[in-house]
Amino acid sequence: MPVSNVLRIILLLFLVSPLLGYSQYKKEYWESRDKWQKVPELIQLMGLEKGMKVGDVGCHEGYMTIHLSNFLGNEGKVYSVDVVKHRIEKLKRLIKKEKRKNVIPIIGKYDDPLLPENTLDAVIIMDTYHEIESGVEVLKKVYKSLKESGKILILEEIKTYRIENSRDSQTSRHDIALRYVKEDLEAAGFVIEKEIPDFGRWENKQGEQMWILVAVKK
Repeated sequence: MPVSNVLRIILLLFLVSPLLGYSQYKKEYWESRDKWQKVPELIQLMGLEKGMKVGDVGCHEGYMTIHLSNFLGNEGKVYSVDVVKHRIEKLKRLIKKEKRKNVIPIIGKYDDPLLPENTLDAVIIMDTYHEIESGVEVLKKVYKSLKESGKILILEEIKTYRIENSRDSQTSRHDIALRYVKEDLEAAGFVIEKEIPDFGRWENKQGEQMWILVAVKK
């Protein structure tokens, strides 16, 4: 194949690859995700009940938000936060189409999710914490948003061969180990309630281990 054609193919892949990344947020992906994400267990770990108010920080286009919306019912509220505007705009279109009245989309700041203070029963940060540079600062804002005894659940994934690597090495590859986030939660004033080092495999991929921390505002 001529070099010029190879270069064209490489350029095309470079331009299209960011768009391919968005496909994981289509509804078809959400349906397959239900098979490994264990949403009912996440809801149970957060201690949720109908009518509660919950924050979904790093909501992307709304996978967990929609599950929370369904569970909490019309009397509940989901405050759905993402720093990427087009994700929030897509979520707004979805909730308008489905006529959901219990979802509040928020375009957050990188160091502040802009959640209402002393309002929430629980907050979930799923597959997002590894992207947050000012982790303790953000967790302190989350702490303020929670009611007394409110819970935060953080779920992340880590490739097992990188568990012992430095924090910078991990986050540069878009994952993070439980121990680093545990330190941040404690520094922000939370009390660790539960640690689950192995919650299954992210996307059912071998060696991509999900973990969970649940902490409480005291």
